[in-house]
Amino acid sequence: MEQPQDRDFLLQGTLWQDALLQAYRSLHITFQSILLAIGIGLVVVPMSSPIFPKLTTQAIVATLLLLCLWRLQIFIMLKMRSIVTARGNDVNYWQRAVILAEQKLPSRQRHFTDFKIHQQACRQNASHLRELFLTDKPISPDQVDVLIGKGKGMWHTRQVVDQQLFAAISFLWVALTLTSIGFAMFGIFAAVPK
Repeated sequence: MEQPQDRDFLLQGTLWQDALLQAYRSLHITFQSILLAIGIGLVVVPMSSPIFPKLTTQAIVATLLLLCLWRLQIFIMLKMRSIVTARGNDVNYWQRAVILAEQKLPSRQRHFTDFKIHQQACRQNASHLRELFLTDKPISPDQVDVLIGKGKGMWHTRQVVDQQLFAAISFLWVALTLTSIGFAMFGIFAAVPK
């Protein structure tokens, strides 16, 4: 029979990996926010000058800097996405281990499993999960993956934060870059004698 200290160890592993996941997400969001703020500054400052058409050189330099910054943003996003995905897989590993360990305990002591069922119940009817995980029926690792939300749809927290949020930031970078290029081109054409 599974000992309570074994489950406690597994829960500590889950907490450790989840703390790492949240730390990397926070670091990623901080990097992206700083880069985006600098990028916005590079676009807005040349445009906000009252003598904007005469700032063609500055607008071109700002656009080139923005392109370099955008490249850095893409590099950081790709690296951090792989780190965050790896940490998410580690959290899945430990959560799966906790749920499988709790299956050896009486159902009233399966607190983590009950919590994961509660999370699912907030999104959909979870009575079938209670029937499966809080009884003495044997379960498979694939069934545990359903409970922990591995591979969930587009509104799962990991999908929203780790993919959709950063895709939206990337879209903002495209808009900033096109705006900057447009204003640099406007400055070039405005500087051409008529």
